[in-house]
Amino acid sequence: MALSRRYATWPPGEEGWVGLDLTGVLPVGSGIVSATLQFFTNTNPANATTDFGEAPVDHVGRRAWCPISGGVAGRDYQLRWTINDNRNHVWSRTVLMLCAESA
Repeated sequence: MALSRRYATWPPGEEGWVGLDLTGVLPVGSGIVSATLQFFTNTNPANATTDFGEAPVDHVGRRAWCPISGGVAGRDYQLRWTINDNRNHVWSRTVLMLCAESA
């Protein structure tokens, strides 16, 4: 995830992976035990969307990732991650992603 909390532009209808690296956030000795990902349109208010298909989220150590496909050109999305660590903490992170043709 970029420091701006925005993923690179996603080409409409593409398949690929998105992920979240909490290495700089979780203390040494902590690890992810579960993670979920939800998609919303980046509007006010944000609305849940089915524009993306996704497989189950996977994780190792302090990183989580998920294969996804889809997206509609011109839409901005919120990808909301919910991460649970081995110390019973919940880490909620929202990352923005614009769906548009890439150069």
